[in-house]
Amino acid sequence: MSLNRAQIPLFICSTTYSVWDSSPQKLLAMQNTMNPILVEKEAIANFSFKNNVEFQQSPLLLKKLRDATGLGNLSKVKFHIDFHSDTGPKSVQTTIWATGNKFICLKGGLWIPIAKIIDIRYI
Repeated sequence: MSLNRAQIPLFICSTTYSVWDSSPQKLLAMQNTMNPILVEKEAIANFSFKNNVEFQQSPLLLKKLRDATGLGNLSKVKFHIDFHSDTGPKSVQTTIWATGNKFICLKGGLWIPIAKIIDIRYI
């Protein structure tokens, strides 16, 4: 079964950011969150996800990830995924193969923690 572009639901980014104070570090962190660096999918294997980053995820993120997984498996649909690594916000364009309780799996056995995902959107 093949889907055309009109049949695929579009996702609207509903992530909100808040600034707790006006310190330069907080403002820089907020600015970096909104400007992730586009990376190749294979580079994810070199990233670390140990640092705690405070940001607000959409309550619909898990549903969006599961929907994206279904579209990826069914029709090889790619998504734009924004996420935090220890070196700052990153972005990748790929197909999501599996969504678990704590991680998503990409092609090639690459994993991203769901707690580090800022948002996803259809390409």
